Amino acid sequence: MAAHARWLKAESPLFVIYSDGSEDELKDYTQKLEEYDGLLRRMTGTKAAPSPNKLTIYLVKNNKQLREVTPGVSRDVQGLYLARTSGTIAIAVRKDVGGKNWLPAQSIIFHEYTHHFVYQYFPANYPNWTSEGMAEYFSGVSFQPEKIEVGKFQLARVFPLKTREWLPVENLFIPPEHDKGDMGMFYPESWLVTHYMMDDPARRAKLDGFLKAAGRGEETAAAFTSQFGMDFADFDKVMKAYLAKGDVVIHNLPRGETKPEVAITAMPASADTLLLPNAQCAIRHEQPDRAGRRQPVFRCERPQAYSQASRQVSERCLGAAHIGRG
Repeated sequence: MAAHARWLKAESPLFVIYSDGSEDELKDYTQKLEEYDGLLRRMTGTKAAPSPNKLTIYLVKNNKQLREVTPGVSRDVQGLYLARTSGTIAIAVRKDVGGKNWLPAQSIIFHEYTHHFVYQYFPANYPNWTSEGMAEYFSGVSFQPEKIEVGKFQLARVFPLKTREWLPVENLFIPPEHDKGDMGMFYPESWLVTHYMMDDPARRAKLDGFLKAAGRGEETAAAFTSQFGMDFADFDKVMKAYLAKGDVVIHNLPRGETKPEVAITAMPASADTLLLPNAQCAIRHEQPDRAGRRQPVFRCERPQAYSQASRQVSERCLGAAHIGRG
């Protein structure tokens, strides 16, 4: 009988997902991602047809595995969305970080998929706080038996805001040339500002007006004051009062009765050795060094652990990449 790897492959209408976890866990992830796409469609109102190209996702057990695909990434990173000319993938740790009430694993992959969804259906040059804030806001979704809850406060974001010194909110809108603040606060504050905007239709309209004004090249502070009737110092006070009040709007949407079809297959034994290096190849990228020589960004960290065949595959991938930094 053919030997099988610990890796499984799930395929649904929108996704191809690889995981070395259990089959039930993989099926649940895949079905919820399909539902999550439907949720984003309802919340954003897009009528665009899904892309014929399915998004490839890797669910890994820890940051160590994640760094096999993207060597050099921080040990604190739990998920990544990577769009390259050679391929687009998402990678996420499939285990809760600090427990389900702190940072549920599903919110990590939902966060990364939100980036993919927004860039696909609403392409624009978004400010970084808007991009990350939207991903944080939607990824906190809670699936209940008969409904989907959107907008609940998340402990992983609220706790830093209540216990640590904030960055000036102005820094979200106008990032300093040399960041000196605690950038660990960037995600919590981006989430809070986005939550404030999404709570009220009038605020959402003002945010849309601000983004359009900024997109036309208007000066950021002036565009913000024009739309919201306050400067950034006043907005700092508004955000702190909003957090202290804790009176948030939770959107409840009915949950569909039918679940999408998911086909799960066992990968061959070679996947244990080749799957993650192959993912590294899928997003291969080179950038020139100071002398103009092309240098691979992604390298195999422990080539001695690979079989001769896998080394040859990795070498071919890295040797074939000729994409310079634009």
